[in-house]
Amino acid sequence: MPRQLFPYVGGKYTVAPEINKRFGEIDTRIDAFTGSSSWILASPPVAYEIVNDLDGYVVNYLRAIKSTPETDCPNSSRGWAATRTTTIRSSRRGGRM
Repeated sequence: MPRQLFPYVGGKYTVAPEINKRFGEIDTRIDAFTGSSSWILASPPVAYEIVNDLDGYVVNYLRAIKSTPETDCPNSSRGWAATRTTTIRSSRRGGRM
């Protein structure tokens, strides 16, 4: 799995193991401030994943990768899109909604 889809300040990749350890075994993961989705990508898949971000452009990028990974991000996102049932939401308008 890729570390991150694109560089983003505040990524949770390095602390993902500690976050997952503190949560224990879960069936739903919610990332309210997903940014580049590094926590989701650094974690094993669960039954439900919900990612959200205030930046509508980030959300639109993640939606594009999920819907057509082979054309939008062929090297890094194929595994993410194929193994995840992630719901992607935006908190505020921005970008194309």
